[in-house]
Amino acid sequence: MKFTSIEIKRIKEIQESFNTSWIELGQIEYDISNFEKMKTKVTLELNKLHKEELKLSEELVEKYGVEQLEGVLDLNSGELSKK
Repeated sequence: MKFTSIEIKRIKEIQESFNTSWIELGQIEYDISNFEKMKTKVTLELNKLHKEELKLSEELVEKYGVEQLEGVLDLNSGELSKK
């Protein structure tokens, strides 16, 4: 039995498409892995910042008292205006 050149061409095209799809899938899996690592890194940074924010809040409440910290803070001047 011998395949025709058209059949062989079609088989090769399918094999090449199959290989290309596997490569693309591998790239997607690689990208997902990298995104997961980036997500973990950003999540850890956000958790760290949240802890720093809570610590600073506690320090400011201890220093100024909670009623003194109610209002709007102008980050440029450092002035706290009552609501």
